[in-house]
Amino acid sequence: RREDVPGPELAWLLAYTKIVLADELLDSDFSDDPFLRNDLYSYFPSKMRQDYRSQMERHPLRREIIVTQLVNQLVNNAGMTYFHRLSGETAASAADLTLANFVAREIFGAKALGREIARFDNQVEAAVQTRMRIEVRTLVERASRWLVNNRRQPLDSEATVEEFEVVVEKVMADLPSLMIGRELDAFVSRRDALVARGVPEELASRVAVCPPAYMVLGIVQPAARPAVDPREVARVHFAWRDRLGLPMLVSRT
Repeated sequence: RREDVPGPELAWLLAYTKIVLADELLDSDFSDDPFLRNDLYSYFPSKMRQDYRSQMERHPLRREIIVTQLVNQLVNNAGMTYFHRLSGETAASAADLTLANFVAREIFGAKALGREIARFDNQVEAAVQTRMRIEVRTLVERASRWLVNNRRQPLDSEATVEEFEVVVEKVMADLPSLMIGRELDAFVSRRDALVARGVPEELASRVAVCPPAYMVLGIVQPAARPAVDPREVARVHFAWRDRLGLPMLVSRT
């Protein structure tokens, strides 16, 4: 367990993970993905970002800048074990898993939700904030795994975000009214527990809906083909999950 690892050893593992991952990404064409351009621009002072973009894109250390920025973000947000666990589960490359994570974060608005959680520093207990961040991290990890397993690799990042982002946001907002049975009860329990610890109800609902939210990807994709309302597909999806007893089965695995 992480809490059992002394600080110096934990710092060494953190640095080593970042070094190994950066080396693997630099050996790939990961940094050439256009979806990552903003991470290059954000490295430079804000006053330069608009007028000097072409020079930034020709910078001799462009690839190293992008990889360093993204490796730091990935390990800090997804944890030291993300790459090692998912590469073992999926046999995907470091580039595929890293890109999937950032695409998943974009689709589910994880960055904005993280900022919202951070707004309550010193207003709610640190342990409550940590619990909320873990829920968001877990959602992004599950979505990353889904993207690696269900989408052609290498991922067309910009097209994938365009396909999913807006629809996923709408379906997620409606999930409390679409879920039934055990899944709805579990959502209400998570939300009420956060509210009882001082989290505003709106934020509590957005965090409490994270555990089932990764399934929205599998709902949106088939809904796009016959051009039906994805919220109606979601309603049927959760009705059949409840009828087949899948939530109870999953909880026992």
